[in-house]
Amino acid sequence: MNKDKTIENSKLQHALINIFKVSLSNKPLMELVKTSHKELIKLMGKEKANNFFLAMYEGNYMYLLPYYKDEHDKDPINKPISLKGGLTDYIRRKRTTELIDRKRHKELTEKGEVGLIGTDSLEWIGAPLEYHNKIHGVLVVQTYNKEIKYTKEDVELIAYVSKNLAQAVDRKKRDSELREYRKKLENDIQEKSKEIVEKNKKLIESRKMEAIGILSAGISHEFNNILSIIMGNAQMGLIRCTPGDQNYNRYKKIEKSSKRASDIIEKLMLFTEHRQKTKYFKSNISKIIEISIKDLENLIKKLNKPNIKLITNIEKDLNRVKFDKEDIYVVLKNMYDNAIDALPNGGIITITAKNFEGIPPESSLDSDKYVHISIEDNGIGMDEKAINNIFTPFFTTKDPGRGKGMGISEAYIIIREHYGSILVESEIGKGTVMNVYLPALVY
Repeated sequence: MNKDKTIENSKLQHALINIFKVSLSNKPLMELVKTSHKELIKLMGKEKANNFFLAMYEGNYMYLLPYYKDEHDKDPINKPISLKGGLTDYIRRKRTTELIDRKRHKELTEKGEVGLIGTDSLEWIGAPLEYHNKIHGVLVVQTYNKEIKYTKEDVELIAYVSKNLAQAVDRKKRDSELREYRKKLENDIQEKSKEIVEKNKKLIESRKMEAIGILSAGISHEFNNILSIIMGNAQMGLIRCTPGDQNYNRYKKIEKSSKRASDIIEKLMLFTEHRQKTKYFKSNISKIIEISIKDLENLIKKLNKPNIKLITNIEKDLNRVKFDKEDIYVVLKNMYDNAIDALPNGGIITITAKNFEGIPPESSLDSDKYVHISIEDNGIGMDEKAINNIFTPFFTTKDPGRGKGMGISEAYIIIREHYGSILVESEIGKGTVMNVYLPALVY
C-alpha cells in the first residue's frame, strides 16, 4: 500500500470515528448530520461537498429535509415535502448508491424513472441510508460547476459514510423511541398512581360516612329516648298549666327546643338507614327546578339582598328522571342557602340544568344519560379542608348560631338515594359550584 493511500485511509478512519462519537452522544440528530457534512468536506474538498443535503423518508413519497445546503435552491420549509419522481426518491427505491450526470439523468428521464425537481445539477451522487433492511432516507451531494468531476472513489466514500450514518441514525431513532416509550410509561404510572390515590381517597370517604352512620345510629336512638322523656314532661306541664301561668312559656320553650332537636336527629337518621320511598315520580324535573327558583327569588327579596343577581339556564326537554319532588326541592333549597351565605357582599348565583351524556364522577351506575344540575356562586369559596368535609354531618363554615351543618349532608344522602352523584368545586375568593347528576330513565 502506497503512502497516499495510507493517508487517505487514516483520514477516512478519523472522519468515521468523529461521526461515531457524535452518534453515541446525547446530541440531536442535526449535530450528527452537520458533523457528517464537515467530515465529507475534509475528505472530498469544499467544492465537491459544498452542496449537500439529507432527506429523511416519512412514507408515501414524503421527505423531511432537516439539513440542506445548496448554492442555488433555498432551504425548503421544515415540513414534509413530496419528492416523488425525483432522483432522491429513485435512490431510495433502487437502494443503491449512484453517480448521475446529465447523460444518465436524461436516460432515466426518457425511461420515465425520474423527473426534474429543483435546479438541474451537472453531477449528483445519492446514497441510501439503509440499516437492517430499513431505509431511513437518502444522503446527497451535487455540483453545478463543470470543472468539478466526481470519481469512483467519491461514490465509494459517499456510500461508506452513508452506511455508517444510517447506523447512527437508526440508533438515534431507536433511542428517541425508547425515550418516548419511557416518558409514556412514566406518565402512565403517574396517572395510575393518581387513580389509585383518588380511589383510596374515595374508599376512605366511604368508610368515614359508614362510620358516621354507625355512630349516628347509636346517638340517635339514645337521644330519642332522652327527648321522649323531656318532651313528654313538657307536654304534661302544658296540660296542667294555662297560658297565663308563669311556667307555661317555660314548658313551651322546652317543647319547641325538643322538637328542633328531634328534627336534627331525624336528619341524622338519614345516615343510618335507606328510607322506603313512596312518592317517586317519573317525569321531567324542570317543574320542581322552576318552583325552587321562584322561591329563591322571593327569598332574596325577603332578605333584602338586591345586590345578589340570579342567572338561570334551564335546558328544554330535559331527560325524564325518577325522583321525589319534596326531596329534590330540599336539595336545591339547601344549596341555594349555601350560595346566599357565600355572598355577604352580593354577587351572582347561576343555576343550570341540562342533559348530560357520559359517566359522571363517583357514579354508582353504568348509565350514560343523566340530568346535570349546577348551582354556582362567585362568592367567598372554600379551602381544601372545607371541601373534604362538606358532606360530613354538623360540619359548617358558618359562624356559631348560623347553621347546624346538616343541609349539604342531607342533600348528599338524598342524591345518593336517587342513585346520583353530588360533587363540589370551590376555590377561595373565586366561588363554589355544586354539581348534581341524576340518572335518566331508559326508555
